Amino acid sequence: MCAASRPGPVVVAGAAGKTGRAVADAFEAAGHEVRRLTRIDGDLADPATLRAATVGASALYHLAPNMSPDEEVMGAHAIAAARANDLRLVFHSVLAPAIEAMPHHWRKARVEAALHAAPDVRWTILQPAPYLQNLAPFIDRGRTTGRFRLPYDPASALAMVDLADVGEVAVAVVDDDRHVHATWELCGEAGLTHYHVAEALGVDIERGRPDDVGDASDDLRAMFRWYDAHGLTGSTVALTALLGRRPTTLAEFLGRT
Repeated sequence: MCAASRPGPVVVAGAAGKTGRAVADAFEAAGHEVRRLTRIDGDLADPATLRAATVGASALYHLAPNMSPDEEVMGAHAIAAARANDLRLVFHSVLAPAIEAMPHHWRKARVEAALHAAPDVRWTILQPAPYLQNLAPFIDRGRTTGRFRLPYDPASALAMVDLADVGEVAVAVVDDDRHVHATWELCGEAGLTHYHVAEALGVDIERGRPDDVGDASDDLRAMFRWYDAHGLTGSTVALTALLGRRPTTLAEFLGRT
């Protein structure tokens, strides 16, 4: 491995949520000093926030709040901070960002375009699939009631990935300069559907509709519509190579939880 030096801490922007916590924990477990940047510390849509938070740092792991309408603005500020403070920048994108029918994916695609327009910045893009951790409410409901209902087709395949695997990759790409200007698709177990989840839990599953979730945002409903019609799949090749092993399986995840 071509190891990068560690002259300063890794800043994890968006460290309050489950994704940010998992990534920050992975960096700390690997021996990095970590600065956890949350909304309490400042607004990522304010250019001064990231620039000030990354002074003296070695790297920035940039994770915008989920489905934020300010994704592009925050991405531009991350690029500016990386340029100003000479940082390794890892952008937490999403699997298949070019799907315009899912607006939060499309906004991440435009941040990726901005990164490609900044060859002087040492960036890496990670594109994780939906998380196995997103199953938690369905698992809890299934274990309590013996059944759960989805707002999309349970037969739709999702290449769900374990956040622990994402954190492991985050450390690997920061610590190895061969990943500069690389884009990696992070997909877990191939062909996984919620019928597999229901079978593993021994519960029944019902198909709802994308509009069943009354308090869902327009972005979330658009995502459910896409999942309902198409699922969201990808290859495990990149994640397997980056981990040096196969990705965490559903059975392993359920056993751990």
